[in-house]
Amino acid sequence: MLNGLYDFFSTLGFGDPLHPPVTHLPIGLAAGAFVFVLIAVIFRKKNLEITARHVSILAFIFAFPAILLGTLDWIHYYHAVLFTPFTVKITLASVLLIELAVGIILGNKIKLSRFVMTLLSSVGFVAVIGLGWFGSGVMYGRGIDMSRTGQAQSPAPVVSASPSSVPAKPSAAGEALFAGYCASCHPGGGNVIRPDLTIKISRTLSDESTFLGFIRDPRLPSGQAGAMPSFPADVLPDKSAGDLYDYLIYMNAHGWK
Repeated sequence: MLNGLYDFFSTLGFGDPLHPPVTHLPIGLAAGAFVFVLIAVIFRKKNLEITARHVSILAFIFAFPAILLGTLDWIHYYHAVLFTPFTVKITLASVLLIELAVGIILGNKIKLSRFVMTLLSSVGFVAVIGLGWFGSGVMYGRGIDMSRTGQAQSPAPVVSASPSSVPAKPSAAGEALFAGYCASCHPGGGNVIRPDLTIKISRTLSDESTFLGFIRDPRLPSGQAGAMPSFPADVLPDKSAGDLYDYLIYMNAHGWK
């Protein structure tokens, strides 16, 4: 059922994770509430205290769809494995929800001191920063051991290139291209978006022409568009694509570090 949901969005042309587009709402609103509280405390503006509470209410409301979609992405792409970034994100999201709820409830029932208001909003703001940092860790692979998914492991790369076609040394140009275009989503030959579709086992490396066709029009094994962007010739010329291909073949043959 969950795969069907993602396939549906792919047919609409949206093959990306569902969480990122909505997470900016609660994060931005929580940060905004913190700014309003600071201004209200510094300049003693009672009306901005009320504004901060209203913004906090909106942040609290929008946090729930963001958490729901984040959970779906976590299950769909990472098979609900508790990598360190996810554990921390769950903890920080809980802290942010509690902070917002306490501030909203007490702000309505009890006249909070400026110190308490500042302290609460500061806790929420720190949680927001942490969520952003560890969220980027998910996107860039920090703290994610790809082998823990159980699907990224393979006894040998599924690549039909013969040993004689493997370059004698890694391509420096290809390495630079990989670092610039690929490493954020494919650290160490893995895949932080789809752990089951790694470079290490990719059939698109069977020959250079297959690889070139794939990067020009990336498709999932099902034939549908996925999260990977295309690299047209004006972005990655054929010669550069060949350098990248040589680097990937070499790294697959000699083992990713």
